[in-house]
Formats: sequence, structure tokens, C-alpha cells
Amino acid sequence: MIEERRCLNCGSLLKGRSDKRFCHDQCRSRHNYDQKSQDNLNLIREINNSLKKNWDILKTLNINGETKISKRTMAIQGFNFDYFTSAYSIEGKEKYFYCYEMGYQVINDSEILLVEKG
Repeated sequence: MIEERRCLNCGSLLKGRSDKRFCHDQCRSRHNYDQKSQDNLNLIREINNSLKKNWDILKTLNINGETKISKRTMAIQGFNFDYFTSAYSIEGKEKYFYCYEMGYQVINDSEILLVEKG
């Protein structure tokens, strides 16, 4: 029994070479474009999820608008120090990292100052 082969993009019946995957160059191009777009969307979704999680952690831990907390506590909560929306430096000394309006400053290896843009 001969197996029917169909275009990976549009599903139309394929004729010709046994290793053919697309009916036309347009279908091949569209399929590859869609695959690439999906990969980019997944990456963007993962980054946005990390930013939101960081924001949630900062919002939860920063009760008074300015709170000192241990870096370990943030890490236990799942905070990812690689993701932030902006960084701000005062005269090259104090550097603040923000997830939207919620931010933090690394005081030393174990202590963090949580802040909020006001």
C-alpha cells in the first residue's frame, strides 16, 4: 500500500520525489516562517513570565516601600537576578535594578535593599 504524503504547510497531496515535504516554495517558506515565529513567541513568553515573577516577589517582600532583605530569601522565593526591565546608576556608585516600578539595590553579597519608584 502506497502512503499518501501531504504538504506540511497546507496539507495538499504531494507528487514527485519521495523526500518532498512541501508542495510549493511558498508553503516551505510559510512553514519555516511560522516555526521561527513560534520559537520567538515562546522565548518572549518565558522572559515575560520571569519578569512578572520577579515583580511579584519584589512587590510581596517590599512592604514599606524601602526594605532590607537577604539575597538568599529572594533566591528561595525564585527571584532571577538575570531579568530586569531597567537599570539606574547614581554617580557610578549605587546601581539599582528595576522590574517595572519595583526595584532593588545590591548592598553586599548577602543583603539587598528593595525600593519602589515613587
